[in-house]
Formats: sequence, structure tokens, C-alpha cells
Amino acid sequence: MISELQYLWLSEKEAKVYELLSSTEALRAATIAKRTNIKRASVYEVLQGLEKKQFMSSYKKHGHMYFYID
Repeated sequence: MISELQYLWLSEKEAKVYELLSSTEALRAATIAKRTNIKRASVYEVLQGLEKKQFMSSYKKHGHMYFYID
């Protein structure tokens, strides 16, 4: 799936995050970082990129940001 997502102009990190989010419910950035082995600082950049490209959305609940695929 990652190679197909890279064909859609996603970086390898974006593809990993998208693949994870497509197989689960909304997750926090820290959880995404742990499950993808991407540093948390980089995960925030990846999430911003995916949201900008309209591949995913986010919401805030109890002071925490959650990210998910529409």
C-alpha cells in the first residue's frame, strides 16, 4: 500500500501515517509516532502535510489533538 500512496505524491512518512490511520480510529500524534517509528517532531510535520493535502482531518478533545482519515 505504501508504494501506491507514494505514487499519489505522498512521501514515505506520509504514506506510513496514512496507512496507519486508514486502518484505525482517530489517534494522537504520540501514538502515531510510536506505531510508525517516526520521531514525534516529524510526525507533526507529516500530519500538517496530509491535512494540507486534504488526506486527513483532526479534532481537539479534552485538550488533545486527534487525527483521522475521513
